[in-house]
Amino acid sequence: MDVRFTHKTILDGRYHVITSPDVKGLFIAAPSRTVACSEADAVLRIIQDDRRKKLEQRRAAEEELQTAESARTFGQR
Repeated sequence: MDVRFTHKTILDGRYHVITSPDVKGLFIAAPSRTVACSEADAVLRIIQDDRRKKLEQRRAAEEELQTAESARTFGQR
């Protein structure tokens, strides 16, 4: 089996599409996982899931900050 792989960086450079002439389909290497898939839609789902999780984390952090600021402002009265 030919073990040479082709690495293609997509989007912001954190995702790598790994293909091989001897392996059917492709492998997506994301920051914390590698997922085997055979369709481009799966690639988009992985990327969208990762972005959605980051957005949720950012919103939660912003809410915590607002709560802390509100408590501090209330305590100064």
